[in-house]
Amino acid sequence: MILILARSAISRAGPVIEIGDISEKESKDYLKKRCRGKKNGKEFKISEEEINKFYKLVGGRIVDLKSVADFYKIRNSFESIKQHFLIKAKKKFKDAQILPNDPYYKIGKRIINELLKSKEFTYLAFKRYFHDVKILEEVLEGNVFAYYPKPNTVIFQSQMIVSYIQKNSDLFINSNEKRRK
Repeated sequence: MILILARSAISRAGPVIEIGDISEKESKDYLKKRCRGKKNGKEFKISEEEINKFYKLVGGRIVDLKSVADFYKIRNSFESIKQHFLIKAKKKFKDAQILPNDPYYKIGKRIINELLKSKEFTYLAFKRYFHDVKILEEVLEGNVFAYYPKPNTVIFQSQMIVSYIQKNSDLFINSNEKRRK
């Protein structure tokens, strides 16, 4: 088994490179350039209002921006694209088992409320919410939260996750947190 691992691709990969989100300006420029074309002989392009809505929905995560542009080119409305992303986010909450009646809902809700205030945790602060490392790993594998080894922090996985939380604030945000916003 050790010989197999030594020859695996992962053992030769070298250091992991993290690619963060692109800036707001770069994201909006990307959408402006990618969300245009011709449909039925007519030119179309995205409006500034739509660009702002999409950026608020998905942030600067390039894979999500590319999906927005691809959906937009086939002339889907903002609402249908938004629904697509919210369904995608809900699946991540389901995978992390932090929806109501799921085993880690209460822990997830506490973490969400704290992350909304502080924007990030150290890994040790995040770990304190869990009595078992296996549960911590299950929750992280759902991709609602993201662990970054270099700064040793945990944050929301993407703006899409934050958008889902805001859309479903009655499920996740404590009433005293809603008043602060």
